[in-house]
Amino acid sequence: MDEKILKEIYQEHRKLGCVIITWDEWEEKVKKAYYVLVIRAKEIDRDNIPITYSELGTKIELNPISEWFQLKIGWICGACSEYEYYAGRPLISALVISKETNKPGMGFWALPGIPPNLRRDCRIGDSTPFPIDRNKERDEFWLEELKKIDSVWKSNLVNG
Repeated sequence: MDEKILKEIYQEHRKLGCVIITWDEWEEKVKKAYYVLVIRAKEIDRDNIPITYSELGTKIELNPISEWFQLKIGWICGACSEYEYYAGRPLISALVISKETNKPGMGFWALPGIPPNLRRDCRIGDSTPFPIDRNKERDEFWLEELKKIDSVWKSNLVNG
């Protein structure tokens, strides 16, 4: 992963309120998460490709029952997708889902690369539910993103 891009993403995250995770921890966990997601994208059949936030957290040594887990894993997954977005590839955190909903979390919908009509402002404390009329469109976008991830990473044209 390009260190300069990672630092830019981290600085942007800090401006947006990511103050619960230091640069050293953030960098380590983002690199580990990115590696896990890339391996998954390359080696797992698309129908089985998603991974839960808690499974990913365990794989990157971030305890799912620890304080701040949800916020930390959100920033980490977001950073992986932002990195891919800047490289012109699909949002790789589409692979990470909630075990309750089997879909990406709210933060996914605030990432760069999400179409404006599907975007959602996700600030700490914002619990506004998604508009019902956008859920079908979001599902369609997410499933297409999974297909793109599968296609891009299984094509062997990308070095991860």
